[in-house]
Amino acid sequence: MGRRERSKESKFKIKIWLPILCVVVVGVTFYMIYDIQNKVDRLTEYEVLNETQNSISSENATNENEIENSVVQNEVANETTNAVINVTNTSRPVTNTNANNNKNNTSFNPGVTDQKQRAIELVKKEWGKDSSVDFLFDYVNENNEYVVAVKDKATATVKYYFRVNLETGTVELD
Repeated sequence: MGRRERSKESKFKIKIWLPILCVVVVGVTFYMIYDIQNKVDRLTEYEVLNETQNSISSENATNENEIENSVVQNEVANETTNAVINVTNTSRPVTNTNANNNKNNTSFNPGVTDQKQRAIELVKKEWGKDSSVDFLFDYVNENNEYVVAVKDKATATVKYYFRVNLETGTVELD
């Protein structure tokens, strides 16, 4: 083989492999963009669900405080009309804990946090020992069941959802 023939052969190989390499690079780039967009969409959905849940719990706390405040005010009004009372001994101050909650736009309720953790622990017990997954609290449904997601650590995709009834201690696949 002469020098000229080798040169033509190497140019021919370059003409074949260069377009193939370009197609592979473009394909990998589109796949990465698609994968990142899916992760962003899932994260956005999760944040929207959490914001909705936080606003619902904040509204519930506001309604409970309003009811409690009106009951206390009615009790104080009834006591003052029915008998002479000693203000320092029988009246109790009415505090609105919702004012502090509005500052942070979240409410802290240790009982709810414990219930979420208890639901996660029940799902872990049902699932068994597995270091390849994460267990995440998702939301409380209309039946007061805690929904826990089982996510694959490697792909960050949800494998299963479980409904947990804390009153009965049952765990069901959703």
